[in-house]
Amino acid sequence: MEPGIDYIGVGVGALIVNEKDETLLMKRGPKSRNLIDYWNKPGGVLEFGENPDDAVYREVFEEMGVEIEILGKLESTASFLQKEKQH
Repeated sequence: MEPGIDYIGVGVGALIVNEKDETLLMKRGPKSRNLIDYWNKPGGVLEFGENPDDAVYREVFEEMGVEIEILGKLESTASFLQKEKQH
């Protein structure tokens, strides 16, 4: 079963800003499930039973090899990708 296709997938992401107020964006690669070549914040899919904060820490560490501190949370959003038939 595929998250976002067979059931609504839940994703997490981190808006990472440095001391110069520069925001980190990563380009989605050819192995991405969707939105290939789009720029986005680091993140990924919430695993079953996982706390969203833990998922953010895990995803950023997996993608970048760094540990982060969560200073706040942004409002949630929903993405509907008609072409990929994903939610």
